[in-house]
Amino acid sequence: MLKKWIQPKWKDTRLSEVRPLMVEKWLKSLPPARKTKKNVRNLMHVLFECSRRWELVSQNPVELVRQKGRRRKTPRRLTTDELRGLLAQLDHHAARW
Repeated sequence: MLKKWIQPKWKDTRLSEVRPLMVEKWLKSLPPARKTKKNVRNLMHVLFECSRRWELVSQNPVELVRQKGRRRKTPRRLTTDELRGLLAQLDHHAARW
């Protein structure tokens, strides 16, 4: 993620120049799926936290970055019987170990 997405965009930008809205617009423009964009954002957050710890910046602009994170569909929940069946299979497999 670092080499594919972050470095090409931000390698010539000083840490102190990065702003939340810049990051939001950039993330929105990326072609991958929302999950990948979320992972890119999370990596940037970690990188800025390290920069804060090393006293290279005083704040983490990625903390203020908003991303849409709603699911398109609500996941189907297991019924009680399905859950019992799954647990029974897990018990069966665990007993073999």
